[in-house]
Order: sequence, then C-alpha cells, then structure tokens
Amino acid sequence: MQTEKIYKKFISEKEELESRYISIGLHSKGISEYLIAKSRGFENLSQWFHIANGIKELEYDGINYDSGFFMCRPAYEYEAARQELFQRLVKEITLFSYLYSGLESVITELNIPKCPKNRGKINAACNLIKNKIPDYKSELKLYSETISLTSKMFCESIDKDYKLTNELKNNCVNINGLGLRLLYKIRNMIMHGDFFFPEPVEHSFTPPLQPEIIRLSSRLILMSTQLLMLTQLDENSNDKIMIYNSSILDFEDEDPIVNERIYLSGMHTNRPEYNSEQLRLELE
Repeated sequence: MQTEKIYKKFISEKEELESRYISIGLHSKGISEYLIAKSRGFENLSQWFHIANGIKELEYDGINYDSGFFMCRPAYEYEAARQELFQRLVKEITLFSYLYSGLESVITELNIPKCPKNRGKINAACNLIKNKIPDYKSELKLYSETISLTSKMFCESIDKDYKLTNELKNNCVNINGLGLRLLYKIRNMIMHGDFFFPEPVEHSFTPPLQPEIIRLSSRLILMSTQLLMLTQLDENSNDKIMIYNSSILDFEDEDPIVNERIYLSGMHTNRPEYNSEQLRLELE
C-alpha cells in the first residue's frame, strides 16, 4: 500500500535524524540547566523545560464507554490501532505544550523589541534572530535538516498547500527564523482546533505522521530557544559559564566550566565517541 510505504520512509528518515541528537528529555533538561546557570531571573521559566523532561507516560483510554469495541474482529483491530496512535499523539502534544510555553516565557523574559512590520511574540523573536544571525551563518547543527523534514511531513499529512518558503515573505523572518514560524503554525492549529487527527496507517490514504510532526516540533522549540539565547551573546564572545550539576556533560568535576557559545551551539548533538577529556578540550 502506497500510504504505508510513504509512512515508513518518513519514519526511517526521522529515526536517522533523531539518532544524531541526545534524547529530547535530556535536551530539555539541558536547556533548563543552562537557563538556571545563565541568570537567577530565569529560574522560574526554566521549570517549563524541567517539567517537560519529566513527562514519561500519559494514559489515554480511547475505548472508554465504547460499546462497539468488541462487536467484531475488524472493529477491535481498528480501535486498537487508533488507540495506540492517539496514545502517542496525546503524549507528544502534552510535551509540545509545555515546551512551547517555555519558549514563550523565554521570549517574554528577554523583552525582545517588536518587529516593526508585524505584531506578536514570534515575529519579534524571528526579527531578533534575523538581525543577529544572518542567512549565511548556521549556528546549530541539524537545525535546517530538522526544519526541512518537519515541513515535508507537515505537507504530506496535514496541509499539502503549505510552502515553508512563503514564510520568508514575512519581513521579520530570515532562514534562521523558519523553525519558529513553522512552530507557530503548528501551535495555532492545535490551540485553535484546526489540527487534523489521523487514522491508523492501515485505514488511511494519508500517512498518519502527526505524532512524528509534533515530536520534531518539540525538538525545534528547544533549538529555537538555543538560537534566542545565542543572540544574547556578543559575536566574538569567549565567555565561560558554569553548568551546575550538568546532566549533559560527563565530567569528573561536579560543576564544569565551559565556553558558553560552543556549549550552547552543540548541547543537543549526540557525541558518543567523545570521552570527558575530549569534550572538555572542545568546549574550552
């Protein structure tokens, strides 16, 4: 079946991409730790990311009070498949919601000037990134790949007419702000009730990639937070920062001191070949 073939292709691409990251829970915890280390004023907003890191399982019972569940084997198999799909979707939307609140709290705390052309927090954040990080400069590894795959999945499963490049018509946005604009669109669809709930792959002509889209969007929230914090550093900054009880850095020292820009730029990537001493040399 063509739908299943397309679905498996995207799942394979997503798994390959995610294998190059640290886990999303650890990534979220790392953001929380960085914000606490950066400023006492960030301690409260860091809790959004800390709580998101702690979300492990959520119970969803889609067959509660469903008298037709056991009527026949096909009905049972369909409802069981939909139950599993919606279980994943509910968990991903919950994680996404906490992380998005964390992102907005960071934007608010940074007191970012409004974009002259368009209103709103996200446009203000995009404009800040545009002014601080030009198109030719890539601050984060895997950022563009994650945006690209998320938008392709979004077009395949939710809105075939969506074109990511159209976001660049917004005068507040450059290439480095595309992740924020894509997040904003997905967030609005969820919050305003326009999100499309999928059918199991065996029962659909559209690949049910919604849980994967939300998962990658959560990753983009974390990376967008990194970008925003990078805009707060001087371009040639060589400042050091102490990360208290770091969950990311496996150092013998309890509180490692690292180069802030390098740490913030690379905290999300998976580097299993690094030992503590190699990582220390790179970060310092």
